[in-house]
Amino acid sequence: SALKNPRHRNASTRLQPRDPGPCIQPHNQAMLRVLDQKPRSPIFKGTKTQWVKESCLAQELWRLSATELATIILNKKASVREVVQSHLNRIAAVNNAVNAITVVLDEMALVMADKADQAIAEGVTLGSLHGVPMTVKENIDLKDTATTMGVPELEDAVAPVDAPHIAQLKEAGAIPIGRTNLPDFGLRYHTDNALRGPTKNPWNRERTPGGSSGGDA
Repeated sequence: SALKNPRHRNASTRLQPRDPGPCIQPHNQAMLRVLDQKPRSPIFKGTKTQWVKESCLAQELWRLSATELATIILNKKASVREVVQSHLNRIAAVNNAVNAITVVLDEMALVMADKADQAIAEGVTLGSLHGVPMTVKENIDLKDTATTMGVPELEDAVAPVDAPHIAQLKEAGAIPIGRTNLPDFGLRYHTDNALRGPTKNPWNRERTPGGSSGGDA
């Protein structure tokens, strides 16, 4: 089958990544350098190149690494709400085609984002991942959400507490924005299950997204 043959290619079945338009890639480091050179302001008196990169910030935040996002937030170059909303917008734009995120925790995430911004404004000591979005696989407990394992019988198995490492990530300031897909019980190399269905490889639908963390990958 096509999934068993990684050499199989069919350009017509590929999901094309978003056209970045004026947001030329790669420019993550360049963007950070531009932002470091100016205070955050609604009026930007830089060069045209700098303005293009600055104007792309909101839509490009989802591309940045955890350490880059933490730095931007710490230096007040973007609010936590802006960071979280950028990721939620990206999920809304592409997830229907890939089925990687099984549950979007948008309301909870935005409430947490606003609280995180308030903590910054109040000068509270921040954790190392303050405001950084994260996703949680559906075989790991995240309080008040279902740990389904990809199995229909566990669809309503809502976790009363966080798994220890999730609690540690939240303590460091990370914000859960969604639950992600996996094989049944996380036991296979390809991400598909009876409850959530298959996750598609965003680059080529004829190739597996892998497993067991195909949704996160």
